[in-house]
Amino acid sequence: ALAGPLCAEREVSQPFLPWGDSGDYFVAPNGGFEDRFAGWRFGAGARVGSGNERLGLVAPGLKMLRLGGSGTATSEPFCVTDAEESFRFAVRNAGDPSSTLDVWADVTYVEGETARATSVHLGTVQVSETAWEPSPIFAYGRFPTKDAMLSIRFEATSPNSPGDWRVDAVLVDPYRCC
Repeated sequence: ALAGPLCAEREVSQPFLPWGDSGDYFVAPNGGFEDRFAGWRFGAGARVGSGNERLGLVAPGLKMLRLGGSGTATSEPFCVTDAEESFRFAVRNAGDPSSTLDVWADVTYVEGETARATSVHLGTVQVSETAWEPSPIFAYGRFPTKDAMLSIRFEATSPNSPGDWRVDAVLVDPYRCC
């Protein structure tokens, strides 16, 4: 699929088809965490660890993001077009089911001569099972220009006992319209 003038061409697949989502998706830069720290900034408690999502969303790998109960991770900004409005990922919480994972989008774009930035809390994930599962669709919305830079941010929160959040296979839908 072709992207806007600033974005590279994307290779897409339908990884969520077994869960009723026929959307096409491309893997966000290092969205499988196989290149360890490349393309991501980590806060306290976050690291790339051994293991991999078991849903078969992307090619088999050996790494995943581990956020524990209070870690944060933010992708380096990457190019998205005005048609690329949502993303999904594989998620697992092997800890306290009352802990949550907050998902954010930080979008920067140029409008005229002015750079604009917005940070949007997209929602919260809470899972009661300890197995890998597809996340909900997180829509970060439209922006008034053809291309923008997107950072995806994950923040684990554990109000009681610790969660053990894991994320893998971060995928962006290049065609979904919200």
